[in-house]
Amino acid sequence: MSAVYIIPGSGFGATRSIALHNLQGSPLARLSGTQDYPVTLHADPAVAGLRVRLDGTPLAIMPAADCAEYPELQWLLDQGLTPQVTARISANGLASTAHLRLPRPGLCIPANNPPTQPYVLLPPGLYGHGAVLTQLPDALGVHPRSRVHVLLKLSTSPAGVEVHLGSHHVGTLADDDAARLAPTIAQHEQRGVMVIARGYLAPRGDESTLTLYAAAKDFDAADVTHAAPMRGEASSFETTTFLAQTPQQPGPLNATGEFPAVQPAGYPTAQPAGYPGADTAHSTKPGGGGASRWGTWALLALVLVAAAAVLISLAFYVF
Repeated sequence: MSAVYIIPGSGFGATRSIALHNLQGSPLARLSGTQDYPVTLHADPAVAGLRVRLDGTPLAIMPAADCAEYPELQWLLDQGLTPQVTARISANGLASTAHLRLPRPGLCIPANNPPTQPYVLLPPGLYGHGAVLTQLPDALGVHPRSRVHVLLKLSTSPAGVEVHLGSHHVGTLADDDAARLAPTIAQHEQRGVMVIARGYLAPRGDESTLTLYAAAKDFDAADVTHAAPMRGEASSFETTTFLAQTPQQPGPLNATGEFPAVQPAGYPTAQPAGYPGADTAHSTKPGGGGASRWGTWALLALVLVAAAAVLISLAFYVF
């Protein structure tokens, strides 16, 4: 059985609600009311889209059109991982409905790679109530409009609990958050296990903020991941930052002078969620601005036709 990859249903900006098709009566029969359930997504050549299972039983189909907006789901499946997402199910006989609750496309998986050394990903706690860090260092190169899902390293120090994104120190947790998480982090550090947590970079006013989601949890050897789950990742977690491109300029360079590997190897490159598409009317590619040239020729043709009509009218008038 493949490893399960949990995709948060909230906490990463606006949540999308995706209607599921072809609901099966068997799993719905034991449900009542409206509740959220963890479901898994599976490739099935017999259906157009992804099959959705509840407790291992086929529940419904995620339509192909919606799957196309989330290429990261197929990427996870290609890596041998099983996506687990949240489904909001309203059980009401023949009127039953089910909707997947997903973040925006591009926010389902972190933009940076997990560590290659042993690590534990802390449970998120209550999404929407994370620790917020502001005044992020300029070295991150974060555009104020960027929305990015990242993995953060947590470590203890005399000052409290430090937060790092790749090789960048992004802040120190407030005293109450530090007191809550420090014992958990110390337990893992004593065993040589790195502690990481999910984070969400998002705009707030004119600046970017980082919300960290982590709950305290006692050390359990079963929770330790000894190697990155992705095959052939481009570079290590410690040296990798994320893509912070804007439509106007490329992202930051890393310490080696190269563009950082911001997505796990094999994941299709995409513009950060929430950005407008490319302005094709101002294309700088060879042949760009073709539409503008055709408009000019069409206008010229209209002028010539109008001039010819005037000349013909004058000729009839004279003769």
